[in-house]
Amino acid sequence: MKTFDYSKLEEIAKHLEIVNLVSDIREHRGKQRAILRDEKKSLERLEFLSFVDAVDYGNSLDGIRVNHRRLQDLITGVTIPQDDNEKKILGYAEALKFVENNYLFIQMSANHLLQLHRTLNRHLKKSENHLPTTLDEVLSSGKSSIQDIRRLQPNQVLLLPEELSKILLTYQNALDSAKVDPLITIVATVFDFLTTQPFTNSNARIGRLLLLLLLFQNDYLVGKYISIDRFIEEENQRYQTLLFELLDPHTQPKNYIPFVQFTLEIIEKAYSDFESRFCPLDSKTKLSSKYRIYEVVKHAPEPLKKETILTLVPEYSKKTVERKLGELVKDNELEKVGKGRATAYTPVQKRPVDVYRSLTQTESNAIRIESLH
Repeated sequence: MKTFDYSKLEEIAKHLEIVNLVSDIREHRGKQRAILRDEKKSLERLEFLSFVDAVDYGNSLDGIRVNHRRLQDLITGVTIPQDDNEKKILGYAEALKFVENNYLFIQMSANHLLQLHRTLNRHLKKSENHLPTTLDEVLSSGKSSIQDIRRLQPNQVLLLPEELSKILLTYQNALDSAKVDPLITIVATVFDFLTTQPFTNSNARIGRLLLLLLLFQNDYLVGKYISIDRFIEEENQRYQTLLFELLDPHTQPKNYIPFVQFTLEIIEKAYSDFESRFCPLDSKTKLSSKYRIYEVVKHAPEPLKKETILTLVPEYSKKTVERKLGELVKDNELEKVGKGRATAYTPVQKRPVDVYRSLTQTESNAIRIESLH
């Protein structure tokens, strides 16, 4: 049976990059608390948009995809799932909603994770909501490449439920001892869950739900408003490499540091993105809605559709965004590309001095402030 000794996390906690990430995330959490208090109306829309993103990217990471409109219809109950992919997406949405609505009341136990797995797969015809009982079942259960590299021994398979309980007990003991920051303990627990692979399917998706659950229970709520899975998707190649390494039976002993650092980087990016939607430069600079929207489009790597811009500036209504986009196009700051529903916006290419002169004096001061950082 595996042993889970979190005393080694004390050494990981001294790793400079991890120390800095933990410090940054804790600072972000403090700022988010203020935003959660002051921006309730904007947050309601942002929470729904993040939920849709989380379901979209959380499934896409495992190769489960449908078009965006179809996904929204599934989530909102406008339609019913027609195939296994859509059933998996709906199950993931229900499991995620269960975590978001009940994280304060969920006790960490093998039974609760089994319930989460059952919710995830409850729409599938063939029930797979059980722990593996034979080696053949484990080796033949999944279609993904990650499943294919699992090489468990029969005696290990029989002990998986006990190991899962032991992981969660080790997590709780580490929290109670308070020797290591909870952020590090949370990610280490997800790491151990993934290396154990307790279910015949969906372990990666359950692992990401487990990450959210533990973050929420420790008052790190960014995942409710910004999809953490979206940032994992952006680093998907690195993420998949880490999963291969931690599941490779020839890699011994397992090294927590790469996975812990990667996950903390993802969480920090999500917090930074959250703050940028409410504090684009600094808390002392008041920006006009027109300049705020212009900045969002200017810094985008590709032309943005109106629907995407709305998600990036949740503090403004749809009418405000439409009006300001029209003004920016009229002022020759932005231009439209595409037609109809494919219409997107991109900055007009011209000399920086022209952009500078077209802004109000207040907005110009904001540019000067930005250039100093």
